[in-house]
Amino acid sequence: MKKTKQQVRDELMELKYYHTYRDVFDARKDEVKSAKLENLSTYYNRLMLDAPMKLLHIYFEYYLTEQSQEQVADRCYVSVSCISKLCQQLVAYLSEHSDDYE
Repeated sequence: MKKTKQQVRDELMELKYYHTYRDVFDARKDEVKSAKLENLSTYYNRLMLDAPMKLLHIYFEYYLTEQSQEQVADRCYVSVSCISKLCQQLVAYLSEHSDDYE
């Protein structure tokens, strides 16, 4: 069953939250292990195997780091609006392919 764009967006933001505060979560990994997070990571990593390179790049640079869209734009020498559009394209791509690895 395909996920809605909102579901994909929410899950990506959950992954981003984890990666932003990864040191906090990793320090407590023996106390609380999140199977949900591991499943989300595995799920989206598998979907990204066939993604276009520019979407793979934004997935790595934005969602799997603590960087803001502004920081990614500076690092990639593009505008923030370009990064925002790529994020929208990524969400659309993942929503469209969300049933590929169910």
